[in-house]
Amino acid sequence: MPEETEQETRKRRIDPKLEASGWKLIKYHESKSLSSYLSHAIEEYPTSNGPVDYALVILTR
Repeated sequence: MPEETEQETRKRRIDPKLEASGWKLIKYHESKSLSSYLSHAIEEYPTSNGPVDYALVILTR
C-alpha cells in the first residue's frame, strides 16, 4: 500500500479533526490581518523558518 503524501494526510486525517473541534479551515491570504480571524486554522502560514502546516488563531473582538 503506497504511503500518503503530506497533503493527503492533512486532508484525510487532520482537517476533519480540526473541523470537528470547531476550527474553521482557511488558506493563508497575505492581504488579511490576523485580527480578522476568530477560531481559524490558517493553512500554510508563513514564519521566519518557512510556512507551518496550520496556525491556530483565537482572537476576541
